[in-house]
Amino acid sequence: MFWKFDDEEGQVVPRKEALPVKKNPQNPDEEFPDSDETGAEDRFVKRIAAFKEEEKPVYKHHVWWLIHNCVAHPLIGVLPCKKTFDFHDWTSKKINGQ
Repeated sequence: MFWKFDDEEGQVVPRKEALPVKKNPQNPDEEFPDSDETGAEDRFVKRIAAFKEEEKPVYKHHVWWLIHNCVAHPLIGVLPCKKTFDFHDWTSKKINGQ
């Protein structure tokens, strides 16, 4: 469409290789891509354990997680300024129990 050649997009933005596949522990026949490249799943589990150790209600972690991921991140995309980044950092601290 906007490209001079059909394959130019592949040259400008190279395609990633296929992700490794994980097995579903509940259903061994089912496979899904292992897309946790950032370690988010490990951090989530560690934060939950930390909340339990400090005898904080785990639901508070979940509330802060929702605010951080469903409010702070989109705000940065819509209004990228110092206040939204400060809000993002503040919610990140709350997720980590600080």
